[in-house]
Amino acid sequence: MNADCPAVDTHRAVAERPPRAPGSLGTATIMDALRPMQWLHFTVLPCACFDRALPLLQSLPALGRGFVLGATVLGWGYLLNAISDRDLDHSVSKNPFVRDHGPSRLHYALAVLMPCFASMLAASASSLVLVATLTSVVSGTMYSVGPRLKGHPIICTVLNVGCFAPLMLMGLAGEAVSPAQWALVATFSALLLQNQLLHEAADAKEDRDGGLQTTFGLLGPRGVVLATAVAGAGVLAASWFLAQRAAVPTWLVAHAIPYVVVVPWLLWRCRADDARVAELRAYHRLASAVSGALLFVAVI
Repeated sequence: MNADCPAVDTHRAVAERPPRAPGSLGTATIMDALRPMQWLHFTVLPCACFDRALPLLQSLPALGRGFVLGATVLGWGYLLNAISDRDLDHSVSKNPFVRDHGPSRLHYALAVLMPCFASMLAASASSLVLVATLTSVVSGTMYSVGPRLKGHPIICTVLNVGCFAPLMLMGLAGEAVSPAQWALVATFSALLLQNQLLHEAADAKEDRDGGLQTTFGLLGPRGVVLATAVAGAGVLAASWFLAQRAAVPTWLVAHAIPYVVVVPWLLWRCRADDARVAELRAYHRLASAVSGALLFVAVI
């Protein structure tokens, strides 16, 4: 699971932190390893399946359970990725385990216990919530550890969507998902795919230096710009479907036009500048949040 981080002086950052043996119980770095500030905004995704037609005594507990599930799976995913990437990453602000700051026994224990807890909690809900939770856990495992598909083009990008998109189903109170809710999931998946392509474009040099072959490395700048436009078209199609099936105002579909035209164009313009691509990704993430909020409010 991926996240942006500011540029730092790596040697200075590492030197400022005292070495800790990999086997020690350094509980002070647990929150650093879970990196909640990098994924906290994703914990609102279970709200996508909130059904105001249901009694609050049924929908609110399901929403609370979805929040706990999402936070557990996200924290675990970022922890697992930090452990697996500790020899690839260069900055302690991105990965607390680089160089001589290896994971402790407690970190490894959490990497095992957290998905077990999430699975047991999901089992108390509907079968679809359990499937969504297991899909996210399995995708995260295959992406970061075994068989570590993070270094396989196309597959790594799709798996990243598989880590995050199921979060939208974890707040489900009943057994069925409405067409409008599925359209929200599709819209978010397309936005996430587009943002992941931007992430790979911004990290292209670091991934090459680390020996990772990503979708950006396979397709090249021109191919990724085209793929970004296709993902934007997916946002537009899902939004149009939502407008037809959920009585969403047709004019609201216009929110998707920049993802089809502006984002690919800007990516092409700044494709040779990693810092500008990273900045574009940050703006894209903000725009995606606004789009998601607009569609959610319109649906409920």
